[in-house]
Amino acid sequence: MKMNRLVTLFIFLSFVVSAQNEPPKLEGPYSFISLPEGDGFKIITNSKVYFTKDGINFTTREHNFQLDVREFSLFPGTDNILVHRGGGLVYQYKNDSLVRLDKSYMWKSRFKAAPLLKNDTIVLIGGFGEYNEAKNIVYYDDYLREWFEYKFKLKQFEDTILYAQYDSISDKLIGISTDWVSYEYFEYEFQKGLFKDVSLEEHIDYIHFPIVNYPEPLMFSFNDKIITWNLEEKTYSLYRFDNELKSKKLYLDYNPVSKTFLVYDDILNELIIVKENLLFSQPIKTVSFQLTQDANKNNLLVIPLIIILIGLAFLVLIRRRSVVKVILSKKEEILADLSEAEAITFTKIVESHPKPIELTELQQDFEPQLTYESRLKKLRKCLTSIENLAKEKANITKSKAVFIHSQSREDKRIKLIHLNQR
Repeated sequence: MKMNRLVTLFIFLSFVVSAQNEPPKLEGPYSFISLPEGDGFKIITNSKVYFTKDGINFTTREHNFQLDVREFSLFPGTDNILVHRGGGLVYQYKNDSLVRLDKSYMWKSRFKAAPLLKNDTIVLIGGFGEYNEAKNIVYYDDYLREWFEYKFKLKQFEDTILYAQYDSISDKLIGISTDWVSYEYFEYEFQKGLFKDVSLEEHIDYIHFPIVNYPEPLMFSFNDKIITWNLEEKTYSLYRFDNELKSKKLYLDYNPVSKTFLVYDDILNELIIVKENLLFSQPIKTVSFQLTQDANKNNLLVIPLIIILIGLAFLVLIRRRSVVKVILSKKEEILADLSEAEAITFTKIVESHPKPIELTELQQDFEPQLTYESRLKKLRKCLTSIENLAKEKANITKSKAVFIHSQSREDKRIKLIHLNQR
């Protein structure tokens, strides 16, 4: 009798241990939410909550959050605040449950926005929607439980913002942006409204991983190199690492206590833990960079006066000079130096003049198998190249735009573009 009880107890305990060590069944790298906890990671899927320290042994329990966690991501630097990937909805993981904080709705217009914490305020910079790319900054008011737009708009943010952080001492926004050809470091001083940037020498063959909770942005190359940034010291360092640590692996989260990364293996469809010291040894090189405008700080008062005098001197000439007339007169010269894709886009805009043309129509000329985001990036790069060449050929000042962007009066989601008629 005692023997039967012991056998039954042994089978039961074996089942419990087996269930506790069962790893999560994942559908992809963004089918769960991860939270650093102690020296391990808590993994939340749509049905269960897991905990692991090594990516091998897991504890698990079921939950009833009634929330599709695949649509949310942890906002870095907060007390487990979760924000919808497209913006709007805000939740908090607290006392082993999910609590909704906002009174907003699901936007679906801020995908891949750069998250920023400004004096404990949640901020989103830029982002993509189905029909548009945001060029402004919004913040969440935790008292009113609603999102609001900052009154200023940064026209300089034509590039995609990869990473941003706030320096409370200097009241500056600093970060990294890209036009998918090169990188730029930027600074924005809120009080002065002063924007400064500098291009960096590394070529765009690196992928930026928005790793939650890691203090600085990381960029992995397609071979065996990795870039780490120190934005406060204005330096970045290049390291070499084992490509096995990168191949088909997505670095998603970081635990500062255990100094480990939570990594999704896209081949095995499972989670692994990678120690930070495996990625970094001695850097191949460390590069310092300085803002190109720093040398002009003493001339900030003189520059506006010069601009005013030049503006008054050439005001009549500028008014007489119509951008569209000059562009049309130089059409053949511009076309001669454009690539095939740029020539097609430029011709469509010119032929549509004076009526605007939808951006979606221009995007159709790019590879159909590309995602909406990829085609939009290619179109933006194409338009920038056309504008720069047109200004050079037509001798148009940098302050004047060749193309004017607008919205359809009937449907604000539809973006239009036409030649500048002024």
